[in-house]
Amino acid sequence: MTKIPLVVATLTLLFCAILPTEAVPTIAWSGQRDLHIGTGDVNAGWPSPSPSQLTLDLDGNGTDDFMFSYMVPGNPDFFADPLLGGNEMLARVDAVFPQNSYSFPLPSGTPVDSDPTGDTVWDSTWSGDRQTFMIWRSVGGETVGSGWWMGETAYLGVCFDGAGESHYGWVQMTVYEDFPGAIIHDWAYETQPGVGIMAGAVPEPSTWALFLTGGACLFFRLRRRRAVR
Repeated sequence: MTKIPLVVATLTLLFCAILPTEAVPTIAWSGQRDLHIGTGDVNAGWPSPSPSQLTLDLDGNGTDDFMFSYMVPGNPDFFADPLLGGNEMLARVDAVFPQNSYSFPLPSGTPVDSDPTGDTVWDSTWSGDRQTFMIWRSVGGETVGSGWWMGETAYLGVCFDGAGESHYGWVQMTVYEDFPGAIIHDWAYETQPGVGIMAGAVPEPSTWALFLTGGACLFFRLRRRRAVR
């Protein structure tokens, strides 16, 4: 029985050694977070138990990369700002006013990389680098919203600076339909600089299981050796 963990660990490591490079887990995922921003009804006096701003440190290096915010009454919009130079969001060029571009919801599987296709561009000339997801205005005494993201659950394509190199990632969120704000569900990024990622992509469970199994076997083998000594 004492040889079983060592045999399993050896076979696991050998299998890892012959895996193709793309099978090695290089995507970092936040896990399910479901962070709320601005959960209040603007037509009922703006009660809001959730924060009006939320910053995301996508790679966990201690530096915030993007800030999501909703404005105070009078200009109740929901938007995001990049907090570092070089940080950008995917946007679509306005067909009527090509000098402007607006963030739009990406479906799962959309490539997020250095070569946007069609009318998609990185960043925006609208209000600096800010991307507005929903615009809220008073109409007939009620506040109503408009925008690409209204009531949508989808992905925001992002590019951010990590240790001086560009990384591509996504943020999944649901933007409310009845009032400014959203739920940030989760996010992920490609740890290899300059390498693109598909919206919604997370580490392969089978690949992670393989690495965890090998690590567990080595741990128990070393523990058994210490016990024998």
